Amino acid sequence: QAPPQAVSKHPTALSRKPLDKSVLRSESMQLFSVFYVILAMPSSGEPSCQEETDSQALLHLRQTQESTVQAPCDGFWNLNATAHQLVSVLPQVVQFYDDPADGFEADNIDDGLEDMFDGGNYISVKTHGIWSDYLNYTQECDGANWTKVIGASLREDLAGTDTDVEYFTCRFDVIGDNGNSTIWFAGFRSETKAIEGLGIYSDLGADGEGLFPSSLKLGKRTIQGKEFYGYANQRILTSDPSINHLILVPDGAGDLVQSGPSEYHQDELILSKGVDEVLFVLWGGNLTSSSSNSGKGGPTKSGFKYSDEEFHIAFDSVVAKKL
Repeated sequence: QAPPQAVSKHPTALSRKPLDKSVLRSESMQLFSVFYVILAMPSSGEPSCQEETDSQALLHLRQTQESTVQAPCDGFWNLNATAHQLVSVLPQVVQFYDDPADGFEADNIDDGLEDMFDGGNYISVKTHGIWSDYLNYTQECDGANWTKVIGASLREDLAGTDTDVEYFTCRFDVIGDNGNSTIWFAGFRSETKAIEGLGIYSDLGADGEGLFPSSLKLGKRTIQGKEFYGYANQRILTSDPSINHLILVPDGAGDLVQSGPSEYHQDELILSKGVDEVLFVLWGGNLTSSSSNSGKGGPTKSGFKYSDEEFHIAFDSVVAKKL
């Protein structure tokens, strides 16, 4: 059973201006200061990390308030370090609009930056042979709280049916000297290895422009005795920032399939077997001048195109931050 068609059911956007690159608004810091917490996902449902101070995170937090930072937990990803590492090795990573509808809440991203999306980045997980409804964003960035995919999230006639698949989402903004950047994460776990696929569905602001190069298989990396495989793709040659997907999963025989009309980005990673964890990473590539691909001549603006090598570097950077 396929997931329902994406519709624009996001709340009305509150603003359309990116954050000031030199000064964060105080009200934004109060609402979203969670960005600068060290992020981690514990291997069990109970928080198990000791609190400690991280100087880099506190450097930003102290602009508005004093705080302690939760230390990364063994067994999963240090998302704070991952986001900073990705921004350091990848060029032109953009920051999304400072808006609750752009990656913090609801079940989709309204725009991202410019017109990347028209209500996109809907997420569905396949478990027990069934695709879930689109999952609400949780903005759980400290690893302490996970949300179950259960019952009517799968199908109305399965209400009350239990599954141990849990997930979180987190938008993380990296504050830099030369500009700010957004990395968006969704993580999944299942002790019974019941995760069978991941779907990402997007209505695109490009409205039919641009193209998807072939999906990439980035090979295998082994860490702490466990194998992880990388899958990636991107949407390019639009007049908006590029949309870039990176998925890490302990199954090398999966297939990342792109389908749907050109104004609609549908990615489904179909796994060959159930797995115990998946990490999905999203970022936008800034607009750059390029030659027109329309035959009309003259320069045009296009989202940044990342090379295969840069996707491999991104894969290595994420794997290196698994604790």
